[in-house]
Amino acid sequence: MFLRLGDHQINYRIAGEGSPVLLIHGWAASLESLQSIEKDLSEYFTVYSLDLPGFGNSSPLNTDVGSEDYSQIVSDFLDKLEVTNPIVIGHSLGGKIASFLTTKTKIQGLVLIGSPGIKMKGKSYQQFRKSIIDFSKSFVEQTLRIKKGSAVHEMLTNLVGSSDYKKAQGNMKEIFKRVINEDLQHIYIKIDLPTLIIHGDRDGAVSLEVGEKIHKLIKNSELVIVEAGHFPFVLPKVRKQIVEFALDLIK
Repeated sequence: MFLRLGDHQINYRIAGEGSPVLLIHGWAASLESLQSIEKDLSEYFTVYSLDLPGFGNSSPLNTDVGSEDYSQIVSDFLDKLEVTNPIVIGHSLGGKIASFLTTKTKIQGLVLIGSPGIKMKGKSYQQFRKSIIDFSKSFVEQTLRIKKGSAVHEMLTNLVGSSDYKKAQGNMKEIFKRVINEDLQHIYIKIDLPTLIIHGDRDGAVSLEVGEKIHKLIKNSELVIVEAGHFPFVLPKVRKQIVEFALDLIK
């Protein structure tokens, strides 16, 4: 489905019935990257997923934006669909956007997965690209159960791991430089709502130390460290924790 928000054409999807949950994907990804979380949550909630402008099937961006600008777009998206007091789940860049969103609309709870937000030194576009490609391999092998080394495995890995990077040209690279240098410590210290922070101990894109620091800054937060990389939600046990956290919020 598509929704017009000013200059933006937003691709989105709604699944399930119940209290609202919003999913926000990360850099160089789309709503499809969080489909496994959507599927598990949609058994109990109404789950809203969207492609951020510049990604997936939403319209491209013609101007440079930052995470806060993205959060305003997401806030407008919620208003347009008349979604109130959602539980918000953000992965990577989506976690930063979700954190800014707490300053713009009422949120019931927050889940930050592999979220940056403490200025990272020395992190490059190529390191994020490697994390996406690593995820594509895990997705193809663990979720689709395609045998490693097969022609189908190679085709799907290349498709998932590289397609969004081909689109990340021009101003998207400038946006990347902008968002990677953002520091949200002033936002984190103001967040006072139930927050679940999930971080992989082998995250090559956002170090575990970042997750630990965010945990210290956000009151009423819980940090779960997983034996995983930048995409810990490929593990069923992690998705189960997310579902249980969300269900506890609506009891």
